[in-house]
Amino acid sequence: MKCIPKSSEKIFTGRIRHDRITTTDMTKNTNTNRFRDIKHSFFFVSHQIRLTRTLNIGPEELVLDLGSGQSPNPRANVLCDKFIVDPTERAKRMEVVIDERPFVVGDAMRLPFQSNSFDFLICSHLIEHVEDPAQVLSEIQRVSKRGYIETPSRVHEKICGFPYHRWFVSTQDGKLVFEEKVRPIFDEELNRWWNQHLWNNQKFGDAVIKELYQLGLFTRYEWEGTISFEIIRSPEGAQKLTSNFSRAIITDDKPQELEISKTPLTLKRRIKNAYGKYLRRKSRKRMKNIYDFLACPFDQAILAPNTNRTGVQCQSCGRSFPIKDGIFYLLREFTY
Repeated sequence: MKCIPKSSEKIFTGRIRHDRITTTDMTKNTNTNRFRDIKHSFFFVSHQIRLTRTLNIGPEELVLDLGSGQSPNPRANVLCDKFIVDPTERAKRMEVVIDERPFVVGDAMRLPFQSNSFDFLICSHLIEHVEDPAQVLSEIQRVSKRGYIETPSRVHEKICGFPYHRWFVSTQDGKLVFEEKVRPIFDEELNRWWNQHLWNNQKFGDAVIKELYQLGLFTRYEWEGTISFEIIRSPEGAQKLTSNFSRAIITDDKPQELEISKTPLTLKRRIKNAYGKYLRRKSRKRMKNIYDFLACPFDQAILAPNTNRTGVQCQSCGRSFPIKDGIFYLLREFTY
């Protein structure tokens, strides 16, 4: 056995090598992880920028980002998400991003927007979460003229799926195919192996992140007018296993009691915001009054602001919904 200088900080016991972790090592690891997080963040930002260019969205078209979550598309004029407090169903449990754009808390099953409000709708990594994809697709087609849908692919879901995804999603003959999952994780052992290497093996993780689309790990679908789809229910009935799937919850607090602030401007967010403002410069004129696009989630009737603009009221059923810090809480659970 070779003698190892003390300065190397290595200890050998038989054939097993143990590394003594020093403060310097911990600092290096922390810095390395930060650098990787920053690098991956910029990768996804650059992907959104490239995606926006390929979607052929007109400069004056109005765009809705449905399920905007922790990474809203820079081209979107309006952001919509259901869960602004509970991050259970977001990757790495990241918080929702709220910026200067109109933000609506709404349910994809009952979108609080008037019909044909938007020229383009982006629905990225949302529909694999819902219990009834057909209802969500119906709502998407109601409020927008065309759009783009992206989900984890069937392969992605089998290798490293999440316990809150209910569907394998793929495309076949120009249509979206939803196949119901029978259990939250397809293969526990494979899932653990993949995630361990993805986040702990830098070369492997970087290679996968860079080639996500080339590897076929995402399902991508563009539509105009109508969405063609097929839903395949599992013989085992995954809906009976609802308790086994992780689910985010709507806060029990009243919107008036919530303290939701705009997301801090990191370097990544500053770059993304600046680029987004540039992309939206010609379409902002059409977004002067967000109230023109809102609708009651009960009957899709027009919503009008109250006198002091702390809420909106349905002009048909009379129900009211709160507004706080510029956020519209248009869920059925929040009516008063």
